[in-house]
Amino acid sequence: MKKKIIYFVLIVLIISLLVPVMMSFPRFWNYAGSPDSWVGFLGSLLGSLLGVIGAYLVMSIQLQSDKESTRLKESKDERPYFFINALSKNIINFEFYNANHSLLNYIEVRTFYNNSCTQAKHSLGHIKANTTTEIEFHGRENKPDIIVITAQTLLGENILYIYGSRNGVGITNTFVYNNKKVIEVYTGPDDYHQFNDIIAKVIGGNIEKNKQ
Repeated sequence: MKKKIIYFVLIVLIISLLVPVMMSFPRFWNYAGSPDSWVGFLGSLLGSLLGVIGAYLVMSIQLQSDKESTRLKESKDERPYFFINALSKNIINFEFYNANHSLLNYIEVRTFYNNSCTQAKHSLGHIKANTTTEIEFHGRENKPDIIVITAQTLLGENILYIYGSRNGVGITNTFVYNNKKVIEVYTGPDDYHQFNDIIAKVIGGNIEKNKQ
């Protein structure tokens, strides 16, 4: 869109400079018409051209805005909302839903114990929304302190859900992340700094929120 605006400004400048240059040549008036009629004609032509270009830019901006709104809605309709139904030292029982009742891909569940970054990972593949999923544990003395679920929507957004507590501070957040950076927190508060090390371990890098 920036290029279109630049082209528009250039066309206006060229025409604005071309008109006085043409009128500075005496031969220009020998073809037909008086100076006043030619000035009126060129002014009308310039005004019409500006009107057409302006209408085109307005339409392009509106179409781009509509396209972006549609894209955002489609993305939000695919984003999952997770629920932990049961959590003990033996099982995790959870489910999720989204507006489209569609699949999540590449689902992985990580469990963290004793307020540390020590984790156990469980790969679950693809799961349909509104499906109850249960993971069983063996040989654990305590239930997990923190659960992290990562997945990818059908539109390719990377999702991270974190649930649990640390040092008396609880968290239930869902993120969209990409390129090792949190892009958006769409459930839960933005203040998640006490869990930065765990989130960074899962996504493999910087977890500062994207400022876009």
